[in-house]
Amino acid sequence: MDRELGPFGRAFVGKSPSKGAIIMMFPFWIFFLIGLVRLFDPEYSFFVICGLEIFLLIIILSIFLFTTLVIEPHFNKGTRNGKVKLTIADNEEGFISDSSIYPEVESFKTGMERVSEIWDFTGGGLKSLFEVQDIRDLNFSRSESGRVAWTKVLLMWFSINAWLYISTFATVGIIMVSGVDGRMFDIALQISVIVTFLGVGLFFIIPIVMEKKTAYARSLFRNPGVFFVLALVAIVTVVDLFATVIVGTIWDVLIGIPDQEAPYFDDPSSASDPVILILIFIGMTICPAIFEELIFRGYILDTFRSWYSDTYSIFASGLLFGMMHYSIFFPLDFYPIVATSIGGFLYAWVRIRTESLWPPILCHAFWNGSIFVSEYI
Repeated sequence: MDRELGPFGRAFVGKSPSKGAIIMMFPFWIFFLIGLVRLFDPEYSFFVICGLEIFLLIIILSIFLFTTLVIEPHFNKGTRNGKVKLTIADNEEGFISDSSIYPEVESFKTGMERVSEIWDFTGGGLKSLFEVQDIRDLNFSRSESGRVAWTKVLLMWFSINAWLYISTFATVGIIMVSGVDGRMFDIALQISVIVTFLGVGLFFIIPIVMEKKTAYARSLFRNPGVFFVLALVAIVTVVDLFATVIVGTIWDVLIGIPDQEAPYFDDPSSASDPVILILIFIGMTICPAIFEELIFRGYILDTFRSWYSDTYSIFASGLLFGMMHYSIFFPLDFYPIVATSIGGFLYAWVRIRTESLWPPILCHAFWNGSIFVSEYI
């Protein structure tokens, strides 16, 4: 029997580069051409524009290689006039199993085609996008009720928020009382950020130990495959960038995004101090990627999944992740909630589809690392 591909699949059927590949690369070519125009504009740094141009070319090449080597072969295999050949009829529950759509389903378990399976939004792929998982496979017991799940989540969420603010005020107070200033003040401040995130890690460890879920914690770090992880990190980052730019532009036009303050240093020379920059990198890139993912794409996401559907769990955990980035110091600035929620949705989705924390951790680290480079390097 034949079944038509969805719009996503049809876009990649045909000779390479396919229409889908061209569409994915097109916005980056536009940005690249804009960069060429700005290259010799005295208002812009020549070296910064060159760096951005190289980065855009890397993205374009990555998209081209990924679509050519992974996505296009996947959708062109076993197709005829934009249709997928099914070897087995729909099962009695009305769903198409992976093996009936793709006779070589076992080949998806490793390597490039497994990435294609993750991004197959056609037919059964779309239907299974947010399928409820058997939570027992994760060694995570089912909650007694939705109220119990929300109680656990909100208790952790408010506890972490309280810890972040208490730690911030206590750190600043201690440093000021101690009379430390200049370079040592900046070093102490960055060390306190790292210590604060280590404290966040305790909020994950404590319930894991109390609820005897050490097997679950170990399962979060299963290895889905190096190529598989790197490919997903690249695509999720591109999607995140697209969504954030679009939403940010609309938000800025309709509401306005406040100007970001320059990073503060008690000693201006700290901005180029390698020790301080390393501490900032650890506190800004590595620690949030590990500990925030353990909390939000680990315990909180799976606590929701222990009662609710994956769709509900993705959006609920993503919104809470966004709300965690609201600052009482900028009470009228709600854009950080929106921007980080987008990443929260994507990271939760890729965590569910891979059942591993490695992809969201690397996505998070890459995103924060790019912010670090833009602000400090």
